[in-house]
Amino acid sequence: MTLHHFVPQFYLKNFAISPTEPVLWVYRRTGTPQKLPIKTIAAVRNLYQVTIAATGEKSERLERIFAELEGDVKPLIDRLLAIDSLISLSPKEVSLLSYFMALLYLRGRSFRAKAHNLRIEILKRHLMKEAENPDSFRALARRAGYEISDQELELMRHSVSHFDDHFTLTVKRGEDTELLEMMFDLAKQISLLIFNKHWQLYHSAQKIFITSDNPLTVMQYNNTPRTDSNIFTNGIVAWPLSPSKCLLLEPGRINPRIRVSTADRATVSKVNRSTMFNAHREVYSRFGSPATAKAFQRTVEGWSEELQNPDEIFERITRNTDKHNA
Repeated sequence: MTLHHFVPQFYLKNFAISPTEPVLWVYRRTGTPQKLPIKTIAAVRNLYQVTIAATGEKSERLERIFAELEGDVKPLIDRLLAIDSLISLSPKEVSLLSYFMALLYLRGRSFRAKAHNLRIEILKRHLMKEAENPDSFRALARRAGYEISDQELELMRHSVSHFDDHFTLTVKRGEDTELLEMMFDLAKQISLLIFNKHWQLYHSAQKIFITSDNPLTVMQYNNTPRTDSNIFTNGIVAWPLSPSKCLLLEPGRINPRIRVSTADRATVSKVNRSTMFNAHREVYSRFGSPATAKAFQRTVEGWSEELQNPDEIFERITRNTDKHNA
């Protein structure tokens, strides 16, 4: 079985202990930090393997697509790491980086877990909506093969109406072939939002940036509600590129010239907090640090996978479905 990296190895090597030692300090929310080889972390066997519908055969095509994209992006990342004042990127180069960043956000285990939670929430809310109308629920039950009395049916409808008090819903994940293929369409939408932000590159000489198994995060401004539907429009996209460099993309005018600015300790701390809070399971650093271990262990696992404002998401899906059926 093939080991598929959901955080590219070339990127993680920017945080390696040394250029000749492809090893990182790995922090988890429980346990002691460890030095581990980059080739063994942020990876799952056959994560991107899909099944071809026509033949039923297993395919590695998504993994090959990722490998090709990483090969195209690496020279751009190397340029960003090498500059110390100003860099000009062409629209094509910014578009390529935007698409790569969108996929980096989507291809990991955090997004897959969130998508899994969304499928459960949609199914649950669909059943609850059907249960609002006795006739509609009766028709649904008949289609599902339930041949029960009206009294039993009404009792079932009441239980579904109060779903969380009576049921725990699970969805079989399977291979997630459909989700993986949908990911590329979603990446196109997100990449456009990333492209149209104000790009800034920050350098830190006082405090280091860390990264994680979910390395691209979106920070919200103070007193701004956290939602899933508009974070890339209203938030600050943060992507640490190395212990000393980080891309920050804010709302504002597109700038073809990206300046290198100095990041103060407060800025680095804010980015690192976002990295820790949004990490799926692990945080990575060039250095071993008891302070980093302690700070990460105070964060909550699964926080990045929670659905924000599910009412808004379901309302939008329902509205789009109604338009399609009209």
